[in-house]
Amino acid sequence: MARVHTTKANGQAQRKCGRCGHEVQKGETYYWAKPGFRTRRPVVRCAKHPFRQSELTTGVRSEALAAQEAWEDGLDSIDTFEALESAHQDLSSALEDYVSTRQEALDAWPNGNSQLEEFVYQAEAALDEVDSWSCDYSDSDEPDDDDLQELHEEMRDEPHSRADLVELWLQAKLDEAKSELDDIVQGLDL
Repeated sequence: MARVHTTKANGQAQRKCGRCGHEVQKGETYYWAKPGFRTRRPVVRCAKHPFRQSELTTGVRSEALAAQEAWEDGLDSIDTFEALESAHQDLSSALEDYVSTRQEALDAWPNGNSQLEEFVYQAEAALDEVDSWSCDYSDSDEPDDDDLQELHEEMRDEPHSRADLVELWLQAKLDEAKSELDDIVQGLDL
């Protein structure tokens, strides 16, 4: 992974953030790094947009890290079980590609390679962890009467229609499923 340098702009050279295009002014703090092998030109980020792991890593690992970061970025925009399943499938397919690429690299060594074997093991463990999650609900599910009664008792302060209670129940189940999958994704060792 590339080393990140933190610097204050001195005004001699013009620097632009590679993510937002902000021109770094004299006295402002900015970050720079040279990811990759023998990179000549540094990549610059303003203080508002620090580097992410996937931007500092090169090779196949950066794609898996980018998928993990895309999950983190898109978590708040997931508002249906279908969108949650789609995000789960995207993450799973990115990890499958990562595993197959690591396995291909290992297969290229006729006598094996202990470091590549460890990479394959880690990648397979991450994929297994993500694939172990499943969502038991869909957007068309309805709670049973006991669940509705519990929810109604919790919400005694205000009267609610059955449709409102069903919507609240579905939202609670969606939040629970998102939290479960997010815990798994945060714990991945890539």
